Amino acid sequence: MFILLAILAWTVVLYRWSRREDPRFYEFVESPPGRVIAQVFQWNQSELDVPVKEKNEAQMTDEERATKRLLEEELQQEAPAYKLIFDDDRIMTGSLLAETPEAVEFSESYAGNGSISLWINRSRIQSLVRLTNGIPDVSYRDVRFKMDHPAMSFYRRPPYTILTDESFFQVEKTVRVLQHLFQQLVETFEPLIRRPDREDGIQVLFFSQESAYKEYQQRYAPHMPDSSGFYSPRIDRLIVYNQSASDRIHKLQEKVEDEYNRHRPDISSPEGLAHLNEWRSQSSRRIAQYAEEQTLASIRHEGAHQLFFTLGVHSSNRMENEWLVEGLATYCEPPEIGGFDSSRATVLKTALDEGTLIQLEELVNMRSAEGLMVFGTYERVALSYCESWALARMLMQDEYRPAFFDYIRYIRETDNLSEINKETQFGVLCRFLGLKPEVLWERWLSYVYQLSAKLSP
Repeated sequence: MFILLAILAWTVVLYRWSRREDPRFYEFVESPPGRVIAQVFQWNQSELDVPVKEKNEAQMTDEERATKRLLEEELQQEAPAYKLIFDDDRIMTGSLLAETPEAVEFSESYAGNGSISLWINRSRIQSLVRLTNGIPDVSYRDVRFKMDHPAMSFYRRPPYTILTDESFFQVEKTVRVLQHLFQQLVETFEPLIRRPDREDGIQVLFFSQESAYKEYQQRYAPHMPDSSGFYSPRIDRLIVYNQSASDRIHKLQEKVEDEYNRHRPDISSPEGLAHLNEWRSQSSRRIAQYAEEQTLASIRHEGAHQLFFTLGVHSSNRMENEWLVEGLATYCEPPEIGGFDSSRATVLKTALDEGTLIQLEELVNMRSAEGLMVFGTYERVALSYCESWALARMLMQDEYRPAFFDYIRYIRETDNLSEINKETQFGVLCRFLGLKPEVLWERWLSYVYQLSAKLSP
């Protein structure tokens, strides 16, 4: 009876830990007994079948070895000879076709999807390096990735491995954005990177259709039904889809067509018809632009999550509270990391005017399995993201950055958990910044006013 009561008590403790995202829960479920209990109680079950441990070739099955050979042959066929880095850190890999003192002709191939050749002025080139290391290694993770999605095309664009059912030309812009984000993030957060060995084979799954994405999302991230992309440290993959083909964008386009068809019969003059046609064209372009902007912001946000975990800036067992995880990801959303985000500043200005700001102490201390969604309404959740962005952006300023980085190093270590639990996360942050809680609030409030002042009148 005593043993049964002890097991019951331990199970209750584990359940409570799981509900509040306690780091001890994640440590336990990664252990052999933890995996068994997690399966029995269906904790994290959707993620248990994803392989994360590497194997050498001798440990692989015949099917896995055959898949590895197939991928190596594909990579050999399209192996690039050069890596070209632009002055804005964008990367191309491919072949050098011709060169002059002023420019080079460079070609990048896309396996069965053709190639792109273009002349590039040397003033735009940061470096052009001949690759001598042969094809990149195909890891066991890559093998399992391909076997999970055998119908999808496999590409390597360092440091990313991509599987997609789109033509690579449809995915190309996403890859460029991710490569640029990688270069920026490594440069900005280099002092915090603990796993530089993970700077290759970072996996991206790109769906052409929203329905296929939704099916995958329901399986691995059921708590994110309205997401346009996600990254989970457990499956160690970035999942995105082509939003230009989403139901939401289709509905917006249909509304434009409905309005056009409703007004068309009432117009008889050539001038009126020309005006209506121009309105339809402009509306369609704005919707397409909106879809692209939302897609790229989502890719940078979720891609930043992926890199922070992959490179070891964040812990693997959720030591960090949600404001830090989301604050740093939103900080990386603009085309240039740390850039001004007028839409988030607008939300903050509205909250300032209405007196509805979430208190910093509540935001920083919040910890829930629901993440920032725990704030309830759409407006409050959106505000929590914006406040997290503003706090992270303020702490990335030169005045606070050294202490902020020390805080990140401290808060991510499991060995510090007992000490961290003796005070609130807000208290820990104030301690590292050397500020009293009321002083940090006043400085952050002043910073929010500065952000609001940047908005156009």
